[in-house]
Amino acid sequence: MLLRPPPKKALKAPTNSTGQANEKHKIHFYSLNSWIETAESIRKAAWSKAEEAYSQDSAYRGDSECSVHDALKDNSPNVGLKLGEIDNARQKIEQANKSLGNEVDNLGSWKQAAGSVITKANEKCDEILKKVKTDKSGQKGPIFKEAETFKEKGKELLNVAQKAKTEVEKNVENALKAVVQMDGDLKMDLYKVREEIKTQIGSALKSINVLTLDELVKGDMKTLKERISDVTKDVGKDTKSSGLLQNELFKLDEARNTFNQNTVTPIQNAEKGLEVKFKEQIQEKLSAAVSEVDRAIQTLGGKFSQNDKKLQPIFEHIKKQVAEIKGNGGEWDNRGTWKTPGSGLDGIRTKVQKYVDAFSGWQFGSRITGWTEDILKHNGVVRPMIGRNLRMITKEQLEIDADTAGQEVQQRNNGAGGDIVKNISAVQAGCEHFADKLDERMKNSLSDTVEGSQNMRLRERGCKNCKNCSDEFCKKNSVLAAILCALSATVRQVGNELNSVLLEPPDTNIASILDTITPIASDLSDKLTQATEKSGSPPVSQGQPQSPAQAVDTAIGGVRNFVEGKNGNNLTKIFNDSVINNLKTQVGLLPTAVEAFDGVAKAQIKAAAKAAITAAAEQISDARGTIELGGKNNLMDTFNKQFTTIKSSLEGNIKKEVDDHIGQDDQTGGQGGDQKVELEKGKFPHYEKHVTQPVELDKTLTGKADDGHLPAAIGDIKTVGLAALEKPEIKNMNNETFTGPFDKVTNELEAIKELVEKGCRSLPEGV
Repeated sequence: MLLRPPPKKALKAPTNSTGQANEKHKIHFYSLNSWIETAESIRKAAWSKAEEAYSQDSAYRGDSECSVHDALKDNSPNVGLKLGEIDNARQKIEQANKSLGNEVDNLGSWKQAAGSVITKANEKCDEILKKVKTDKSGQKGPIFKEAETFKEKGKELLNVAQKAKTEVEKNVENALKAVVQMDGDLKMDLYKVREEIKTQIGSALKSINVLTLDELVKGDMKTLKERISDVTKDVGKDTKSSGLLQNELFKLDEARNTFNQNTVTPIQNAEKGLEVKFKEQIQEKLSAAVSEVDRAIQTLGGKFSQNDKKLQPIFEHIKKQVAEIKGNGGEWDNRGTWKTPGSGLDGIRTKVQKYVDAFSGWQFGSRITGWTEDILKHNGVVRPMIGRNLRMITKEQLEIDADTAGQEVQQRNNGAGGDIVKNISAVQAGCEHFADKLDERMKNSLSDTVEGSQNMRLRERGCKNCKNCSDEFCKKNSVLAAILCALSATVRQVGNELNSVLLEPPDTNIASILDTITPIASDLSDKLTQATEKSGSPPVSQGQPQSPAQAVDTAIGGVRNFVEGKNGNNLTKIFNDSVINNLKTQVGLLPTAVEAFDGVAKAQIKAAAKAAITAAAEQISDARGTIELGGKNNLMDTFNKQFTTIKSSLEGNIKKEVDDHIGQDDQTGGQGGDQKVELEKGKFPHYEKHVTQPVELDKTLTGKADDGHLPAAIGDIKTVGLAALEKPEIKNMNNETFTGPFDKVTNELEAIKELVEKGCRSLPEGV
């Protein structure tokens, strides 16, 4: 079985050293194949001749040595030729390799069936070799010679294999060193790539003007300001058809046309029909209104007097009637009688007030005395029975209550303010107060009451209050009680009558009505007096004073003449002179005013546009023409802030990202072209699997798994691929002894190739 040569497709060696090792491996592979093919041919030829010799029967056994010797002798030139051609050209070796392949196939077909025969043949070979070791004369036989030659060639083959093993081990060490060198070269290449990226970043930022963008912006802003300033030069030439203010001027022109159509023209048309409308809407309606006033006065006057078209006689008649209703208060003399009799509402008020005064203060006692005397006057028989002393005692007690009731009437009357309801209510309250006190005294049996005092005297005379006594004193007591009851009833009845007649019902009683109509009548009388009495300011035309009513009559006549146009200063003349004529003049000026306004408006629009454009341009730069981004005008302030940040940190941030992703400088590396980066753990995970980091230049790799997949694969060439060549025994050597290690070496090289190719795909492009 031949060793598989390295594939025709060359490995992508990571360094020059691994490439050289690969070429050396190819040479050794071909040499080993050639040696194996030659050894196999010799073995097969020997086997065939041994099998032939063994198959002869005993009769020819003595001749077997000669036959074998002759056979070997006949074929010895070929064997010698094959031994001499071990190092011949590759074409003959490949041809022999093909022939050997066919024979191996034939051998495989009968190998199992002839296993026992081969074993016996080997034993017979040993016997033959012992017999043919030397001939009778002591000379070495041809088989022995060829066997020794084969033995020497086998030793030579083993030595070559050992040398190949040593060479492979050396190449493995060189390959591991090459891995270290490759790692260093990779890091130096990464350093160059990183620095080149940084350089390109700076160049790119400069080439696209990122760092000078503010100056470019300032230049553009300067150009923009100049263009804006140039615009103001042409604003004055703008029309509604062209220019910057085209739309505004067009809208102004449209507004002027609309104003003329909706305002000026209607005003002109209205002015033309103003005189007709004046007659229809003002003069005729005013004339009709004056006629209505005349008819109303005539209708009102016809009910009072013959002169029914004047207000003055009508008001005089009404004033007379109202004066009779109002009346006058009259005047009382000292005796309490009318000095001047009152009349009407004022007379009623005076009489009521006089009535209330008769119950106020001490006079209330006089009313009580009068009522008491009146009761006794109509009961003449009683007066002698009660006696003078008893009458005096009774009067003293009643005056106390009368004074209290009079004070209450006076207090209420003082706050009445001439109000009849309050006046009557005051008298009613006084009567109720007195009657209540009198009833209380009659019920009270104390000695300070009238009845108490009388009863004391009755008891002194022996009266036993038997209620059925014919004694003179008992009779007097009964009479006095009856008189007091009559007095109480009389006083209470006065209050009830006042309330019933004057104060009930609450909303429509006589007193309330009098309180309501009295001021109305007084006010109406005063106003009618003012309206009909002559004032001190006479009309200019008459030269004498007039009353307001006469003035109204005169004014109405004047209005009638003014509206109907019966004098030189009439409504029609004034309207024509003051309104129509002036209005015609102003309406005639209106189109000119509109045109003037339009011109002023256009000028103002253009001036405002110029001012706005100039102000906008001044926002871009200061008075010296310096453009400052940001600054006091906050010119492009957001852009300025962002650009300042970009300018100060963009390049540094990008370079920092490059350093972070590719690696920082390796502080242990060289200077200048030998500088390299330090691969930070985790940044190149796929490469780290192939070569474990960190790797120093002076580090010696062991070819184990701790060094990474690639060093481990290279180490396996030595530890796994050449394990079978580690001190092999000559008697145990066979084809597998040489082909096995090189198969494994080839497999490991394939694995290295795959790792390198796979690892290269994980590296940055161009590395």
